[in-house]
Amino acid sequence: MRLRVLSKLPQLFAFLFLSAGAATAADGIALDESEKVFVEKAAPTVERKEFNPWIPFTPQPKLEKGQKALTEFAFNLKVRFDDVDILQKDERHGRWFVTIRPKDVHASMSLPVVIWLPPGAPQKCIRHEEGHRMIAERVYQFAGDILKHYAVQTYTSECRGEGASVELAVHDAYKRAINQLNSNYRGTVFDYALMVTREYDRLTNHGLNPISESDAIEQSFSNSSSEMTKLLEARASAIQSRGDEERPVTKLETH
Repeated sequence: MRLRVLSKLPQLFAFLFLSAGAATAADGIALDESEKVFVEKAAPTVERKEFNPWIPFTPQPKLEKGQKALTEFAFNLKVRFDDVDILQKDERHGRWFVTIRPKDVHASMSLPVVIWLPPGAPQKCIRHEEGHRMIAERVYQFAGDILKHYAVQTYTSECRGEGASVELAVHDAYKRAINQLNSNYRGTVFDYALMVTREYDRLTNHGLNPISESDAIEQSFSNSSSEMTKLLEARASAIQSRGDEERPVTKLETH
């Protein structure tokens, strides 16, 4: 059953790798991913904590009304560039505007999971929360490929920045490039995982319905695939249509 679910995920994200310039060098850049793009993927970590809602001033999860347990997960990402090429720099009205391209991309990813359970939690409750963990871990299995795609995209893209000096303008462009990579990765991976977990809670009524956790997970992935594909395509279209809108501007430029 697990293999059948996993086989759908590459199809869901396949169009990412077929977008213009995604798998090849852009603007004539010779790209050797093995030398220029580095992705480090840590194994998922799982921490199971017991909490008592009746004992104040002790670690507690943020539960919604009627919620008895909670599973938290985060698709963490750290990114850095060791060096960048300054492709263009201009000074206008006392401010500097630069265009940069990273010479390399170093990205490290992790998936910490925390399962909060009350004392004496019934087995059905425990299995339900473990189902949330399994969903996050399944998505994470393919998160490395997705991150690699966006890291290559960052490596082959130009980014603009502005500041009171060349150094500050480069720093601004550097931050913009990293923030965009973070946004793309988290927006794809976390949004998909969140969509599946919400569908899982809907099907199980937060663990109260008699459906088995394995069947609910299977159906949740199946029900979420087409909708997430639409969202990803819409996001890709929006990014492409922005064009020069992302170029940093100031009021001084209109003078």
